[in-house]
Amino acid sequence: MKDEEGKRCPFVRSEGCAVYEDRPGACRIYPIGRAAMNRETRGHPGEIFCRPRRALSWIPRASRLDDRRVVADQGLKKYDGMNSAWLDIVTSPQSLGPEKDVPRKNPDVLHGLLHLDPFRSFVFKSRFLDLFDVSPELRDRLASDDEALLTFAMDWLKFSLYGMQTMKLK
Repeated sequence: MKDEEGKRCPFVRSEGCAVYEDRPGACRIYPIGRAAMNRETRGHPGEIFCRPRRALSWIPRASRLDDRRVVADQGLKKYDGMNSAWLDIVTSPQSLGPEKDVPRKNPDVLHGLLHLDPFRSFVFKSRFLDLFDVSPELRDRLASDDEALLTFAMDWLKFSLYGMQTMKLK
């Protein structure tokens, strides 16, 4: 949000949202909020949806969509899938290992999730493909499909940060 009174979104212009087709999940679900947590006892993330009363006060009760319809209408299933995969990483009960190793592992997080192009270069221009068993079909998808690459990056993070067997060494 902009650092000004009202904290407006930097993508809202006089003609509307400038990134509407590519808007993030938080914008797609507004004014509903999604809260998620890792439920260790069930082995998968849990989620709840909440609606602030003020945000909905202007919508007539009869015309309000239920949460499931909002999720379906706004294409949130894909976003929530990625968010849940990220939740698995950031709420993992597994240790990152000895404290001295944690700073060394942080670049993996940045490469894998914040900068897909450098991560794609890491996969294709380093020895990565010599070390890991990646099918030719998946290689083709990783070269051009950002969603496939993001999913792969999350698997890489689970492998590199926690030693989870999400990837297979050759």
